[in-house]
Amino acid sequence: MSIEVMMIQELNSVLLVLYLLFLIWILRTSALKHNWRQQTYLNLALCAAAGLLCLWRIRAGIFPGLDLHFLALPLITLMFGWRSAILIASLPQLILLLLGVDLWQHAAGLLWLGVALPIMISYLWLSLCHTLLPKNLWFYVFAGAFANGALIYALRTASLGLWYQGWYGWEVIVDNYLILIPLFLMPEAMLNGFPTVLLVVYKPQWLATWNEQQYLHSKDKRE
Repeated sequence: MSIEVMMIQELNSVLLVLYLLFLIWILRTSALKHNWRQQTYLNLALCAAAGLLCLWRIRAGIFPGLDLHFLALPLITLMFGWRSAILIASLPQLILLLLGVDLWQHAAGLLWLGVALPIMISYLWLSLCHTLLPKNLWFYVFAGAFANGALIYALRTASLGLWYQGWYGWEVIVDNYLILIPLFLMPEAMLNGFPTVLLVVYKPQWLATWNEQQYLHSKDKRE
């Protein structure tokens, strides 16, 4: 075993421990901690985790680890907020690791770069849209869900591509992983956007980031 491989494995272990501490920290202030006794909220969170597990199990790829699949992480962020979304999305990722679908040597990258970072950037993007754009239903849906989905997919895939350089050459990563990003952007945008529209119409109470008073009845409309 080369020194480089041993260093990568040690880094993976350290990052996994840090991720566990990170989960404990966000759990203390998450809505999931305060609402898990509510049956409706708990069922919704478990269904979201199960949905992600099924969605992430459907994937395509040639090299181990260089698999592409749809995410729906911005949708989960819109529904639960960033803290609870990270907790919920971490569960199916850990299950896939335990089942051997994903490799343990990629665990730290998949959790930090594949779950935590995309969700935090997704929430940051939503916050920027809320601050800089008119508080309007259409901006919430198209910028906060559709555009958010495409943006997060591209950023997540690119960041994981950098992580996989420890195992594959850059040409392999580009030709078998990064080059496929454009094919997934529109479907990923629709995967996050259309359910958001349905939730706004039929189940707005399921969207933690939705405020009907602001987005539908606000008088602060920018020209």
